[in-house]
Amino acid sequence: MAPVLYAQDFLIVPLLVLNFSKIILKIKRNKKSFGLLLVLIGLNVVFAIRPEIAIFKWISVLKIIFIAFLVWKDKELVKKYLLFCIPCWVVGELILSLGQVARGGSLQGLFYWLGERKFSYIDPGIALMSIADETFIRAYGTFSHPNVMAGFVGVCLLVWQRFKKIDLSFWLIWWSGIVVLVLTGSRVAILSLLVSLFFKFRIKNILALVVVGLMGLVLYKQVGWDVNSGLKRTWLVGQSLRQIAFSPIFGIGLGNNIIANSEYRNFEGVRLLQPVHNVYLLIMAELGLLVTVIFVFFSKKVRFNKVLLFILITGLFDHYWISAAQTIGLMAVILPILNDKTDTF
Repeated sequence: MAPVLYAQDFLIVPLLVLNFSKIILKIKRNKKSFGLLLVLIGLNVVFAIRPEIAIFKWISVLKIIFIAFLVWKDKELVKKYLLFCIPCWVVGELILSLGQVARGGSLQGLFYWLGERKFSYIDPGIALMSIADETFIRAYGTFSHPNVMAGFVGVCLLVWQRFKKIDLSFWLIWWSGIVVLVLTGSRVAILSLLVSLFFKFRIKNILALVVVGLMGLVLYKQVGWDVNSGLKRTWLVGQSLRQIAFSPIFGIGLGNNIIANSEYRNFEGVRLLQPVHNVYLLIMAELGLLVTVIFVFFSKKVRFNKVLLFILITGLFDHYWISAAQTIGLMAVILPILNDKTDTF
């Protein structure tokens, strides 16, 4: 959760230079909107608990907006690339996830350079699940947490279903993704996918609906997850409400939620250094009600589809859509190509 630079940040620089004139032209055509954005950013930084962190996070936001702009310009090209990238992502994470669960820890080596973190079964705070009285590591893949990978793969499956014709390769990738979801042990992601698929009754959806539903029921009946998870999440909700009350209009500053949480100890007497597990409360706490209302107003132009529904549901129970680099980047790529009439309910 600390401010960090990624390899992609340096890869974006030449793209920024090559598209600089187009960006300037876009800004000139939308002077009022851009001016309002700068004012809101400025106010959020001024009222932030740690202004330097808010500045860094806002630069990251502008980077994501730039990526979405590039994708929007070449939608059809991006769709073709996704039909190649999604199988690589899903199969790669499946292989790594199977290895992690079987070994009871990370594999390292090449996977370290692809983003895998070093961990083992006995590490404190590691995500576990229990099935049939056997306890296993929840697969992390190349992500910071199993829930993050579950959200990422869930979106990939919905996009895959939208653009890929039904053939053998479709089913291979689809069920590979379902296995990854099961290995993550993310009950919210599994049930959110179930709800998202429910909106269109097709044979492939009904089959997936039944299988994913059964898997979700099995996982819900098992023990092994953090027994204090509910209490921790409730405490974090209380902290976010306290932060909203502290600075209701302009927020406590983008990226400052954890810093504010560190001032207090939770019910276990420790500092819980993680954001509230709710995207909407996190946005209101860090950006304030003014920015939240403006954001909701402009979001009316977005067309709702299965992918967006999945993101909105999982966002009720976790924060990774606006805190993890992989999921933020995925939204920047996916949402621009889905915002058309063909993807509505």
